[in-house]
Amino acid sequence: MRRWWIPLLMIAPLGCAEQLVATNGGRHESSDAQGFRWDRNGQTGAIDDGTNDCFDSGLWLTVNGQQFQCQQPMMTADGELVLSLPMGGITVTRRVRVLTDLAAVRWCEIIENTTDQAATVAVMVEANLGGNAQATVTTTGQAFGGGTLGAKDVGFVTQQPANNSRPSVLFVVQGPRSKNAPAITIQQNRRYGMTWSLALKPRSKAVLVHLAAQRRAGFDAAADAAALLKALPRAGAIPRDLMRHVVNLRLGAGGADAPVADLPSLTRWCERTGVERVGEDLLVVASGAEDHAIGVASGSSVVVEGAHGRHQIAFEEIAAVAAGVDAFDPGAVYTRQGEVLRGRLAAADLVLASTAGALAVDVRRVRGLALRAAPDDGIPADAVVVGLRDGDVLALARLPAGGIDLIGAFGRLTLPLPQVSSIERLGDGAPGWRVVLRDGTSLRGMLGGPSLTLPTRRAGDVACAPHEIVCWYQGGARPADTDACDHAELAGGDRVAGVFAAALSLATASGDVGVEPARMRSLEREDDGEVAVELAGDTRLSGRLRDESIAIARGDGSTVRVPARLLVAWRVKPDEPEPVAAPTTDPRLEKPVTLSVEAVELKVIGESIAGLTGLPVEIAADVDGTQTRTLSISERPLHELLDLLVRDAQLSYRLDGGTLRIEALKLDDEMEMPE
Repeated sequence: MRRWWIPLLMIAPLGCAEQLVATNGGRHESSDAQGFRWDRNGQTGAIDDGTNDCFDSGLWLTVNGQQFQCQQPMMTADGELVLSLPMGGITVTRRVRVLTDLAAVRWCEIIENTTDQAATVAVMVEANLGGNAQATVTTTGQAFGGGTLGAKDVGFVTQQPANNSRPSVLFVVQGPRSKNAPAITIQQNRRYGMTWSLALKPRSKAVLVHLAAQRRAGFDAAADAAALLKALPRAGAIPRDLMRHVVNLRLGAGGADAPVADLPSLTRWCERTGVERVGEDLLVVASGAEDHAIGVASGSSVVVEGAHGRHQIAFEEIAAVAAGVDAFDPGAVYTRQGEVLRGRLAAADLVLASTAGALAVDVRRVRGLALRAAPDDGIPADAVVVGLRDGDVLALARLPAGGIDLIGAFGRLTLPLPQVSSIERLGDGAPGWRVVLRDGTSLRGMLGGPSLTLPTRRAGDVACAPHEIVCWYQGGARPADTDACDHAELAGGDRVAGVFAAALSLATASGDVGVEPARMRSLEREDDGEVAVELAGDTRLSGRLRDESIAIARGDGSTVRVPARLLVAWRVKPDEPEPVAAPTTDPRLEKPVTLSVEAVELKVIGESIAGLTGLPVEIAADVDGTQTRTLSISERPLHELLDLLVRDAQLSYRLDGGTLRIEALKLDDEMEMPE
């Protein structure tokens, strides 16, 4: 293979300015791979109608109470709407792209603070359906009446019955456990509002990414939502220079669907460098995605020589290589299994095959090399990686014996290492560490106890005092969702999974009351320091806790005693929700039919359907049959035939007490019936 060495300054930035052209403010219509219609409004970026009156203006935008409407719409060469509008110190840009292959539409709401002052911005996206949905459920299948979604949810579905030609809609509005989840309002299962509150620093921007997908009844919402999020960064659906500003989805290392602790050290490097690991290899020339080269990297290995010896890392193991600045900031190799090895780097045969030719990569002279994400990236389920004070993150061959002490307001706890899901040193100058256990318990404190001997996979035994641990991640040990079990919430964001070990003593206006844990449904600390307790049977008590400390019994038999003044709330495991029945298609609409008519007159079509199926048909509108078209459907379910009828002529149909009712909402004289 022919190669060239290209000096650093000769690699031209490939993040060139995007070419936009002026477009009209009317409808921009297209169809996706599943045949659904998307008519984007060229001024607002909303969907006017969709398929079969799916929307009555869907996904319009309001910022700080002002409705968004662009007077100078622009468009990319491949059809993405780009609408910008200054709105009082905030510049709002709305990008709307039909993801044809994914059968969805993606919105990027770009909110940029153009002032020298911090700003709080309320961003609201609203959608009106063409008619009331039968039900609204979350992507995990729970009935949803509004508020905030669950930690595992990424959106919600407006369900239409199978005998209604109006599609159901999947809204994807956040990532799992998103820190920027919207508040959602629902009115009569028809009008939906999603509001994000953004805190912007001076001269900064934030990007909200959300999607909508029209779907036929009975689809798997969880699978569809997961597939959309997984494909989103790899489908070129978000401009590269915007990805690092997205605040409601995690689109960094590992992809949007990657669990938070999969490759945490690599994620932080990507955020600092301003790049994303997606479906291509990326040579980073300077900090930021504006100076880079894209291609396919190859090589045999990278050698790193650092505090824990000399190690040769096979190319297949490498997720990224970061060049060092000086002796105090050495280079680093990030592996696909979560390790970080720092030191002097050497690689003789790293090459990036790009559009400019084969670029020989000198890891000492570029900012870094980020290799494409792979589905199996992440800390293996049976592995533990430990970050040390010298900057290395080492994989352990096995767990060391013993435990680790955590000292805080709750006293000293000795935590068995198999129970530990993660340990992280607190940032922003705060002293201490946060330890998360497998049952979801999350506590802050100082690490203590005897020195540990870490049996590492690459460097052998490494002696380590607890306070020298910077981070600890156990693969496969995802913490439990404490929202799904009994737990106490403490000041400072701490949580303890478990139940009160003894009755609480509450000083109420009518005297002291002993509250048995088995009767409690919830406890909330109020602004005046009193607590409000809800008991079974809708009984409520309010007063001050007499107890100086409260014992919480954990599932492993241990007890954590916390000062009563730190108790903010206590939640009981929620009752199992009633299962939401998925809408089913009436078997009479599933019957294969063969139909051939040469008129668009609904009466003729209705009589043909009735003759073939024996199903009574009622036409709710009288339409002249002056236009003659051929419609020929052979051995297709009746509901598919009706879907074809409503695609171009805006019809609706429903099965009402055994009668199929067809209504003409609008019939276009120029309509051509699909073959």
